[in-house]
Amino acid sequence: MKEIILLSKDARLRTLCNKAINSRVKMIDSDANAFLYINANINNIGIIIVDEKALTTDPVSYINKIDNNIPSICIYNSNIFIHKNYGKLICISKNLTNKFLTQDINNFLDDNITSNYDLIGKSKSLQKIKSLIEVLSKVDYPIHLSGETGTGKTIIAYIIHKKRHPNKEMQCLNCSELNSSLMETLLFGNKKGAYTDAKEGKAGILEKSNGSDLFLDEIGTLSLNAQERLLTVIESKEFRVVGGDTIKSEFSLITASNEDLKLLVKEKRMRLDFYYRIETFEIKIPSLRERKEDIPLLIEFYLKKIKEKRRFQSSSLEELINRKWEGNIRELNRVLQRASVLSKKEYLEII
Repeated sequence: MKEIILLSKDARLRTLCNKAINSRVKMIDSDANAFLYINANINNIGIIIVDEKALTTDPVSYINKIDNNIPSICIYNSNIFIHKNYGKLICISKNLTNKFLTQDINNFLDDNITSNYDLIGKSKSLQKIKSLIEVLSKVDYPIHLSGETGTGKTIIAYIIHKKRHPNKEMQCLNCSELNSSLMETLLFGNKKGAYTDAKEGKAGILEKSNGSDLFLDEIGTLSLNAQERLLTVIESKEFRVVGGDTIKSEFSLITASNEDLKLLVKEKRMRLDFYYRIETFEIKIPSLRERKEDIPLLIEFYLKKIKEKRRFQSSSLEELINRKWEGNIRELNRVLQRASVLSKKEYLEII
């Protein structure tokens, strides 16, 4: 299950959420810290519960800054919830009770997390990927996922993870963050007092990945220096905690990129030894243009997901099937969201 974040200073609320959801909730006490944490762990968060009392800005503005792919719930004065779901803001007036949290939050988890791991379609290219996933999920070799933006690389990473390590949490990191001054702490963690602001010890993502999968997204953005540091860890499975000892982490590696890694090697933006280490097996994910026969199935799936009962007329459906879809499934999702919100007729319009 993805992580559930509670932005609140109210310990009672955390206890209530833990009981309601029957899962551990991570509590963060300031909106600034929460926003930083969300951005650093964007692929690993499912639900964000926001207590208005912990905000320094108005709740609607705050949740509008949160990534559109994350359902959000905002608590107003302990009795009104707002959640952002697929681009909509919906106000629900209810009492803050254990029964409400149990029913509604678990519904969010079921609708917005579990279903996100489905591969929708019957095209030959998708069936080939499903077969490859079945084979590769049985081994612990590095897997690289390649494909255009919005083709579903993250979804496939989670499917592989759930087959490899069903009872473990997958650790996700966007590689653009490893080019910052926080690289060592993010990767290796730190001991208390390792540097001026290290008021407590913190496990890095490599340590957290022990016995599970480490998903490194946008691997093509990694600097040559970061590649060198990571290459050593991938080969030895050992690293030194900042200010601490050398420890071992037995993780399985999954990487993803929308760039051609061979071209990056040719352009000297990726080390050849690093390329060979991370691309033992590659899954090439087709664009939506290459699996047009899946588009009607995807449209039906996502319209049901947002509880939209209206449908497109045949001429509009044909137009959608023949679009170029440069943003792939992510762009399709956006078109469906706009149609659902802005269409004023008894059928959906392309807006």
